[in-house]
Amino acid sequence: QQFVHNIVMATQNKNNDTKQQKLLSSPLLGTTARSNSVLNRDVKMYSPKHALDTDNPSSCFNSDSPKNDKPITFTILFNNNRTVTPQKIKIQFQGGFVAEEFTVSCLPEENENMFSFEAEDTNEMQEFKFDEEFTCSLLRLQFDNSTDFYGRITIYRIEVW
Repeated sequence: QQFVHNIVMATQNKNNDTKQQKLLSSPLLGTTARSNSVLNRDVKMYSPKHALDTDNPSSCFNSDSPKNDKPITFTILFNNNRTVTPQKIKIQFQGGFVAEEFTVSCLPEENENMFSFEAEDTNEMQEFKFDEEFTCSLLRLQFDNSTDFYGRITIYRIEVW
């Protein structure tokens, strides 16, 4: 028998109503990740899937420098193209290797939601809330600017709730 662990977070709104949110990006649910850039092409050490790993705080995704002025993309594919309704995304960058500006877009194409965010140059987990409800089977993050001189990005954790 296979057991799937659900990671759930309880939140309270202004009216003290408690709402539970489920971690949608857990590898235990079959969620995977990919990127168009991995440092030195070393996917064993720096694969995007390491940013989804909630059990190992030292694993991370490292990008290489952008090639030909193309932005670095990071794609989260939910298990078997299951449709989810994300409410927010949480990202922990490594300070000095932070995406100052990034966009999050949703697929399938007929549901073209795009959200723009600005991140702080810090090691702390940062939370970015979506301002409207949408469903998708894939989220694509596009990192346009980096605090690193060479344009690299380092992500210790990405969580989609």
